[in-house]
Amino acid sequence: MASLRNPLARLGYKLFTSRLGFFLFHRFKSTHAAHSNCKVVSSGDIRVLPVPFATDNYAYLVWRKGHEQNGVAIDVGEAEAVFRTVQTRDVRVKNILTTHKHWDHSGGVADFKSLSQMHFEDSVVARASAADFTPGHDVTLACGETLEIGGMTVRVLSASCHTRGHVAFYIEPQGGEGVLFTGDSLFVGGCGKFFEGDAVQMMATFKLMSELPRSTLVFCGHEYTVSNYTFALSKVTNTEDLHRKIQARLLWAQQERRCGRPTVPSTLFEEKSTNVFFRTVYSTNSIAELSNLRREKDST
Repeated sequence: MASLRNPLARLGYKLFTSRLGFFLFHRFKSTHAAHSNCKVVSSGDIRVLPVPFATDNYAYLVWRKGHEQNGVAIDVGEAEAVFRTVQTRDVRVKNILTTHKHWDHSGGVADFKSLSQMHFEDSVVARASAADFTPGHDVTLACGETLEIGGMTVRVLSASCHTRGHVAFYIEPQGGEGVLFTGDSLFVGGCGKFFEGDAVQMMATFKLMSELPRSTLVFCGHEYTVSNYTFALSKVTNTEDLHRKIQARLLWAQQERRCGRPTVPSTLFEEKSTNVFFRTVYSTNSIAELSNLRREKDST
């Protein structure tokens, strides 16, 4: 729990992830205008539509061309936002996947099932860990498991650290690039806080992801890109080629956000090139570097 050194922070986190926290999350949640204007991203036959909600969250609606009536919703943190998006598309959600237990990723599943008035008995409504309290979920996934849903092959990857049961979902290519949903593990230009793990676990996650094709599209759980690249610029000198690349990415991200556009997806190639956290995979002192970077980012 490297990101929770303060006893009060640990207590607050324990409350947030409890049943009481779930009640309070729903009792006091507020609605926000969509923080990004999102469009469908195509990769071969795979279609991905980011669903913005809250101040910076993304859920995702995913389907394969020709299988629109067997779509997948990922990280349904807010039922209403995902339900509204489904209603604007000729897509039917029959499967729900959740990367981790935090309410802004799992807290809308039960309500979404009620809103959609659909029967999910023959579908996957999955969570990462049976030990996590995540209402509305019916199936617990195992890391390394492969799912065949909606005409797509989905691999469940271990992404433990942000939470102990965190996973990522990799959809195998269907005539295009593979697609990776990272939740709060790998972000565009950054990584998630170490709430329930440490740099050793996050490094294991990074190494697993780094073995995927570098053209893989990366869809993360939050719009943190400008903040991540701003931090990254402070970690490299302006004489390095890396500084120039990060600066270019920051300027691009700032322009996208000014126009209300999302900065997802990224690619694994881009993350290997400009993400100072992910690049520690190739360092000779990778664990210490990653731990120090996360500690410094937590303090900003």
